[in-house]
Parts: sequence; C-alpha cells; structure tokens
Amino acid sequence: GQMSNLSSMSVTLTEGEQMLVRFVAEQRQNHHRRVGMVNLKTCDDGALHVETIGVGGELAFCKMRNLCPDFSLTAGVADCVSSTGKTIDVKTTEAKKGLRLNVHGNKRHSPCDWYVLLECHWPVFRLVGYASAEQVFDPKYERKNDYGNGGTYFSLEASDLLMGRPTEQLEQSV
Repeated sequence: GQMSNLSSMSVTLTEGEQMLVRFVAEQRQNHHRRVGMVNLKTCDDGALHVETIGVGGELAFCKMRNLCPDFSLTAGVADCVSSTGKTIDVKTTEAKKGLRLNVHGNKRHSPCDWYVLLECHWPVFRLVGYASAEQVFDPKYERKNDYGNGGTYFSLEASDLLMGRPTEQLEQSV
C-alpha cells in the first residue's frame, strides 16, 4: 500500500541481499585490518557484526529511496547520494540502548548533507528519522566517546530527528 509517512517505512532484505551484505561487510573488515584502520564505533559490539548491520542499513535505505548503494571497501564521505545530489550518511542501530543517531566528531570537518537513522531487527530495517548536518553538529548534542580512539561524537535521540513527514516532503529535502 501507499506509505503516508516515514515512521511506517520499513524493508526486509531478501536472502540474496543478506548474502551480499555479509560479503561486503567481511570484505570491508578485511580491508580495514590490512590498512590498520581505527574503529570509530560508539558501541562495544563485535566489529564484523556492527559492519554487517551498517551495510544492511545502507542497502535497506537505498531500497526505500530507489538509490544505488556505494559498496566500496574504503570509507567514502557518504553512504549514498540522493537523486538531487545530496550526500547521505546512513546510521543503523539495533536499539539495545535506545534509538539514537550517533555521528563521530571527525565527521564535522567533512559532513554529509543528511544523516539517517534506521532500526534493525535483522533482516527488517525501519526508518526512524533523519537530520541535517547543521542539526546534528549542534554543540548541545556533543558527547565524550569512551570507545575506539576517544574524541567526541554527536548523539541525537529519536525525538530530536525529523520524522513522520509525508514522503513527498522528504523527496524535496533528501
């Protein structure tokens, strides 16, 4: 049926998509190990698990928006680019500790236009909401990072995000 608002947007990854997601996640992990990349995650779940959920979220959001995911092994600025040329960073959570959009402080120097939060109950992904870079990097959301290499991250609750808008309005903004 017709989806009238964002909060009802969810997709289920097919078996083939799940295999693709696991493969891309494993290849990214191998690449990260080879180049000695530092993990910037803001949780203590296993790196491969976090990567798999993240790649799944990228693909799920792209399916929702009819976009092509960027499955490159090296971390680019954006996970995908909208039809209007806006860069989008997709964040995915399993919501064990609440629905929060967490963005590492490093991203503030080369931000995406939009940050999107998905909730994962594998293999189902639900769009929670989204926020502009300007909104995300408001100092009131800055937190100290106790994981990875420290630094800070920006953390928005689901209630801070734009959500529940008619899909047409999202089309114009994202």
